[in-house]
Amino acid sequence: MTGGPTPAPPLRLVSVDRRGRATVIVETPETPAYRVSDAARLTGLHPQTLRHYDRLGLASPHRSNGRRRYSRVDLARLRRIAELTGEGVNLAGIRHILRLEAELARRPLPSALVRRGPGVLARIPG
Repeated sequence: MTGGPTPAPPLRLVSVDRRGRATVIVETPETPAYRVSDAARLTGLHPQTLRHYDRLGLASPHRSNGRRRYSRVDLARLRRIAELTGEGVNLAGIRHILRLEAELARRPLPSALVRRGPGVLARIPG
């Protein structure tokens, strides 16, 4: 671990009432903050494609007043879907790949592996 403090999550001003009181939320990667149009622009996908992925269950945005809201985690998943479709993987294959990737992410690393630097894994000798 590095010795520095963990940075605080970013805050986002939502509104200010007539008395000057601010409503602020703590924005995390799971905070649903992006509308369909914003998510489409940020991922390079068409808004109808995002709605289609939602109907198929590939992406599950949050709902707020009947409207879809995407988080940064959702955007990363959409980018992964776009990457896989660009490689020629069909939607059934993408569903399977995403399920396997999620399962692997939940499992702890085998004890024979150790992290060396950011994102680099090395086998411990012996």
